[in-house]
Amino acid sequence: MKFLNDLGKTLEDVAKQVEEKSTELLETGKLNIEIFKQEDAIKRIYRKIGEQISLDYENGARFGEQINLLCNEIQDRKKKVEELKLKITEVRKSGKGSPENNDQSEVNEANPPAEPEMSSFGEAKDNNDIQDNE
Repeated sequence: MKFLNDLGKTLEDVAKQVEEKSTELLETGKLNIEIFKQEDAIKRIYRKIGEQISLDYENGARFGEQINLLCNEIQDRKKKVEELKLKITEVRKSGKGSPENNDQSEVNEANPPAEPEMSSFGEAKDNNDIQDNE
């Protein structure tokens, strides 16, 4: 009988530990979701800041040297996108859409390089990552 009593007590202790761990996991899960939401909101704000700076740059505003370089790169890439869109229109009009007629270098230039790794202040960590690879 003592064995069954001890087994019952052990199972009861295990059940309490499982309940405590479940509660802990649930709480940490909720907190992790909130952390993710806050970090996502920060990234969206960084993006809005970047978009606003780019718009201001287009309208003649100038900033620090690094910001100006990045804004200038955005302008260059926007021009390239417009050129590529015109080429697409020309290809569609001429009916030369076969793969043999497409220049592979144009396709590669249409795909921008991966975004540079950012510091906690939204600055590129390595200037080589943001330079054009043409």
